[in-house]
Amino acid sequence: MKNVLNRICLAIEAIYQLLLRNADADRNKPSLSDQKLLDIEQVLRILRIGRTTYYRLVNAGKLVPRKIGERHCYYLEDLEDMIQESKRRGRI
Repeated sequence: MKNVLNRICLAIEAIYQLLLRNADADRNKPSLSDQKLLDIEQVLRILRIGRTTYYRLVNAGKLVPRKIGERHCYYLEDLEDMIQESKRRGRI
C-alpha cells in the first residue's frame, strides 16, 4: 500500500511540475495586445506573394484576416502556417 501511495505522489509531483512549466511558458508569451498588427503590404512582403495570390488565399480560407473596419490586419502568429509553407516551398 505504501508503494502505491509513493507512486501516486510521484505522479502528482510530475504533473505539478509540468503545469508550472506550462504556466511559465504562457507568462513569457506576448499577448496579442502587445503584438504589432500587420497590414496587407507587410503580409505580401513577409510571404513574398503578390496581391492577386493574397486575395486568392483569403477567398480560399487559407488566410483569415482580422478585420478592423474594412482593413485586413494580421498578427505575425496568424501567418505562421503560411510562413512555414513558404519555407517548405523555398520562397523564404
